[in-house]
This record gives sequence, C-alpha cells and structure tokens, in this order.
Amino acid sequence: MKSAESRPFHENIQAPPAAKPAVFNSSDFDSELPPILNNPYDNPTDDNKASVSPLIFIIPVIAAILAFLVGFLLMRAKGKTQNTAEVNTQQMTVFSRMPVYAGARTALTRTYFGGVTRILVPDNLKTGVTANTRYETQLNESYRELAEYYGTAIVPARVRKPQDKGLVERSVGFSTTWITAALREHRFFSFSEVKEAVAERLEFINTKPFQKRLGCRREAYLSEEKEFMLPLPKRPYEPAVWKQQTVGNDYLISDGLNKYSVPFDLIGEQVQIRLTRDLVEVYFKGSRMTSHKRLAAYSVQPVVKPEHMPDRHRKYLSCNVDEFRTWAKTVGKSTEEIVRHFLSSGIAEEQGYKACVSLRKLENKHGKQKLEAACERMLAFSSSPSIRTITMLLRNSKEQDNSKEAPESGSKYGITRGASYWKKGGGGS
Repeated sequence: MKSAESRPFHENIQAPPAAKPAVFNSSDFDSELPPILNNPYDNPTDDNKASVSPLIFIIPVIAAILAFLVGFLLMRAKGKTQNTAEVNTQQMTVFSRMPVYAGARTALTRTYFGGVTRILVPDNLKTGVTANTRYETQLNESYRELAEYYGTAIVPARVRKPQDKGLVERSVGFSTTWITAALREHRFFSFSEVKEAVAERLEFINTKPFQKRLGCRREAYLSEEKEFMLPLPKRPYEPAVWKQQTVGNDYLISDGLNKYSVPFDLIGEQVQIRLTRDLVEVYFKGSRMTSHKRLAAYSVQPVVKPEHMPDRHRKYLSCNVDEFRTWAKTVGKSTEEIVRHFLSSGIAEEQGYKACVSLRKLENKHGKQKLEAACERMLAFSSSPSIRTITMLLRNSKEQDNSKEAPESGSKYGITRGASYWKKGGGGS
C-alpha cells in the first residue's frame, strides 16, 4: 500500500460524506405559514365546507358568456363595415369606369369600324347594365345616353345565358392569344406605346388570310357587313357622368371642384347633374333647368347667374359705388351730392351703402321729383344730410299737398236748397 506522500496529488483528495435525505412533514410548513396562505381545503371540516359560496363557479361562466357575446357583436359590426366599404368601392369603381368604357366604344365606332350596328348585345357588366330581370332592363345612364346618341339599341344577354351572344364572342379568345400572349414579354413605359403595339397586332390579325376560305377578316367586313352599319353623327359622342345632389339654401351645386348656381326655386329639391369635360347641365324631373361652362381650374367664387337669384339677392348685387352714383345722376344734382357725401363720410365707402339704399327706397315711394326737392331743401340749411331729416321733409311735403287738394265747399251751411227747388213749387207754397 502506497503512503500518502508517494500517491499523486489528485488521489489525496477525499470525497465528502454522503448527505442523508431530509424528510419533511406538511404539518411543519402549515404551522409556520400565515393563516391567509394555509389551504383550508387540505383538511376539510364542517366550517370550511359551509364557507364555500356558489358564486365562485357562477362568475367565471357569466364572464365567459359575456366575452363570447362581445366578440360576436364586434365581429358582426366589422363584417357590416367591410360589406359597406365593398359596396361603396364597387359603386365608385363603376362610377369612375363608365366614362372610360363609353370613350372606348366611341373610339372603336368612329375610327375603326366607321359606323354603328343597329343592335348591341353586351354582357351584364355593372359598368353598363344596372339591372336585367325578366320584366325590364335598366341601363347605366351614361351607357343609355351613348346608345341614344348613335341611334343603336342595347339588348343585354340574359343572365347566365351565353348563347344569347353572337358568334363574334369566339374572337375574344383568339385575340387574347394573338395580342395579349404575343406582347407578354414586352415592356411598355407609356399608354401610347401600348396602344401602338396593340394596333399593330390587330392589323396583323385582320389582314391575316383565312385558312379555309379566300380573303381575310378586313375584306369580309367590307364586303359583307359594312353596308348594314348605320351612319355616324358629325361629332363624336362626349362621355358624361351623371350624379344626384340636393340643392342647398345657397342654390348652388358642385361638380366636385367648383360650385354652380341653379334657379332658387329648386332649393331643397334633388336634381340630376350631367358632367362633361366642358359643360355642367342640371336636370329636374327630366327637364333641363340650366347649364354652365365647366371650369377646369379651382375657383374660390362660385359661378352664379343673376337670373337664378331671388329679387332681394339680385338687388344686393347693385349695392356698389358705381351703381349708386349712376342712379343719383338720374335723379338730380342735389341727390348726387348727398350720395357723394354718404359714400365719403366714413372710413370705407361700404359704410355709406345703407344710407344710399334707404335713399333709393324713398325714391321708389315718393318719386324722383319730390326726392330731389327734399334733397335740395336739405342742403339749403345743413351740410351734414341724414336719412331721417330727408324722410321728415318728404312727409311734410306730402301733408301740404293733401291740404291743397282738399275740395272747398260752396256754402258754409251743410244743406241748402237751390233756385230749382223753389221753381218746382216746393217749400209749401
């Protein structure tokens, strides 16, 4: 056996004695814990059982039910909001696409075909067809106006009845293959480049010879279908947008950028507005009420026609310096001098507008001659005329005229008998 000196250093290290496992009782801990942390249900007694309340089990159930109801209501409200937003988005999309759709139809009709067909059979696209039932067909207002302008009839196909459409629908897939697929690898940086590329491919398709008959598509159209096309109007159709709006108390309507006037009789009524690039038209119950030249730029002041205004509003337009001075010249020099005093007596000319308007009312009531005489008398004794003094002068002159016009009696007695009475034997003789 080796001694401790001859063994290596790591062999001299002795392991610590193994620890004995500790044994604990729950009663030892329960006795040391405060009363609030002791579990009364470890050793249930009669007192502990009596202290348990049923609300401990009912409250979580009620809370779960309430949480479910709140979540359900929130999801339902969110769904309604999304549906409303989708409907508004669809309406705005149809509203914005209609001029483009009508413009495309116009361009194809005039520049490419050179005529218009007697009947058009489109799909039930929301851009052109509002409703198509077994009883009636409702077209978009702009689409209907387009058809009436060119003298063609629009007869949409029945819903889910593709056989109602003509055989020309087969050319859609053919054009997709020869135009869209052929240009799928091209990159375009403007719409004009796209139009030029599509026009080139379209000419290639229409001039390509048939495989089982003579000629091409262009020759077939010119020889077989061109003569059945209706003539075109002299001017192309201008796409229009229709909208409804209620006329406010200011008898103005808006095109989205500027405001335009309508007759004041339409206040509170719902009118139809037809908007084109250069014109704004207002219709009420199918009758055209007025029209304005549409402004391209924003204007702070509305476009107002004087004939659309009430009488009192129209008279207010004449309340300016030039109108007052022109009117005073037609009355007389004294009136002109008083009007000049009213307009120059204040800091601003607008301060004298009220006095000038009152002077015009006196002219309408008493006449120009009497007003000129009253103004002349006013300037004779005062250099600061006033409406109150001029009104008193006119009133006094009116009373004097009434006293002069009173008839004078022929006798100071009330009832007299003339000589003719006595000639007839009256008086008891």
